[in-house]
Amino acid sequence: MSGGGISRTRAALAKGLLETEQVRVEFVLEKGGGVLQDLIPEGASVHIVGPMRLRQSVGILAAYYRQRQPAVILTSKELHAFAAILARWVSRDKIGVFPTLHGDFAMRLAKNRSRFEGLWLPRAVGLLYRSADAAIGVSDGVADGLISATGLPQDKVVAIHNPFNLDAIRAQAIEAAPSHPWLAPDRDRPCLVAAGRLAVQKDYGTLLRAMARVVAHRPARLVILGEGVERGILEEQVRALGLQEHVSMAGFVSNPFPDIAAADAFVLSSLWEGLPGVLIQALALGSQIVSTDCPHGPREILSKGTLGGLVPVGDDIALAKAICTALDRPVGTERLRLRAEDFAAARITEQYLDLFRAHGAL
Repeated sequence: MSGGGISRTRAALAKGLLETEQVRVEFVLEKGGGVLQDLIPEGASVHIVGPMRLRQSVGILAAYYRQRQPAVILTSKELHAFAAILARWVSRDKIGVFPTLHGDFAMRLAKNRSRFEGLWLPRAVGLLYRSADAAIGVSDGVADGLISATGLPQDKVVAIHNPFNLDAIRAQAIEAAPSHPWLAPDRDRPCLVAAGRLAVQKDYGTLLRAMARVVAHRPARLVILGEGVERGILEEQVRALGLQEHVSMAGFVSNPFPDIAAADAFVLSSLWEGLPGVLIQALALGSQIVSTDCPHGPREILSKGTLGGLVPVGDDIALAKAICTALDRPVGTERLRLRAEDFAAARITEQYLDLFRAHGAL
């Protein structure tokens, strides 16, 4: 249960499933702890299996199937999906296996994998996932990308958005004051917020260049919530652009919602995503949004740009213009909050249960 979005969305789905009172839920983890361990909902059990390499994990999961006899297993990584499928062959248990893909498969191959992995991984996924009940993409774009990258049949892939506990998000937004003084109610200038790992994927470099354009014409500030390997590079860029008085890299914040709710606009500058949950969280809080039109998710979430600015990836000029538009001509808060309801945990949970029933797993 690390600090990533997958841990948050799995916890939200578990809570939604438990609230139906139709199923029990267990987290199968390689190790306990993690900064989001407390998000595991009351009533869910935890089973620690230890670090799993593919060779070991098949036997580990086959033994787990025989011991715990689950009806369904949801996986979030290819390695675990491979192991879950192979373990079903070994154990001969009747368990529904549903691998979930949270990001752009082709983009991740291009950015994060060796050339060798780029060759074998799509073939392995295309072959093994045929034996799963169904693969789940967290957005239409993710689902379509998985099909095109692996050759999986369309009837083997379904799109189901991640679930969000909207009431909890809104409650956390008011349980504390914003963590950064620039977001105080009596501030003298607009303040933007961005949130996410300081990583290449988030392309904060483009956001900083856009910010330099904004502050050249109007007073504004930017708070970036998150930590990561790009911190040194980004701090140097802040100095080079002369943004020391306009940009604060505030680090990881366990509860970012008071800051997002207090911001004049939330900005996402990513190169790629799967279904950026932070945009849905911002919608739930009625925040103005500006996002790159990256693959995948922002276009779906923002209703093709009618609920927030959508700009080309890597275009700091367009991003700066969209930020100014969001500050000058905000979208109605109720429209934003209403759109967030489409991602409510209860609604998404029913889609998962319907999928499980359709495949005879429940």
